[in-house]
Amino acid sequence: MEIIKATKKTSLFLFGFVMLLLAACGGAQGPKPVEEMTLDEKKKSLAELRNDLKSTELKISQMEKAILSEDPSFSAKKKKKPKVITVVNPEKSDFETFVETTGEVRSIDDIRISAETSGQITELNLRENNYVQNGALIMRVDDVLVRKNISELETQLQLAQTIYEKRKRLWDQNIGSEIEYIQSRTNVESLQKSIETAQTSLDKYSQFSPTSGLIEKLYV
Repeated sequence: MEIIKATKKTSLFLFGFVMLLLAACGGAQGPKPVEEMTLDEKKKSLAELRNDLKSTELKISQMEKAILSEDPSFSAKKKKKPKVITVVNPEKSDFETFVETTGEVRSIDDIRISAETSGQITELNLRENNYVQNGALIMRVDDVLVRKNISELETQLQLAQTIYEKRKRLWDQNIGSEIEYIQSRTNVESLQKSIETAQTSLDKYSQFSPTSGLIEKLYV
């Protein structure tokens, strides 16, 4: 009877030892891979790692202070490797630099030229992006009617001058009427002023460049 009881006790002891061994083996499993963790598990694991990092950094700092108190020559910082430096003698030389940018370029002396009278343009010596010289003829407007008017006035002036000269010769000889003499002279002066006015008007039909420059835009 005693032998049987001892055998049962030994079996129970072995069974309990196996159970403890299995439990210990199960608890020794490593952490789960990150791919298998849930979001909450990842957050919890990150917080634990940060706490462990702070604790490790604190221990490192305490250890460095303890070592420095006993060995002042100890340096916790890593020594940087020396760098190779090459010395070059400076030389004076020219250099160029270029900058590319976009924008709008505006002329400082922006001159707008327009005809002084209305009419059909018969001559245009302008092209965009071309250079024009000061005083060059750039535009002419149809002036046929004005030229005909001047021609008629010149014909009338020739007749008026002939009449005036004859009456002046008679008047110098005390022959003829003074009123007719004055009228002929006034007629000549009036025609001369009319021709001058027509000539001034004719000049407005031809436009000349007031300065030299580049033609940017042509509105014709």
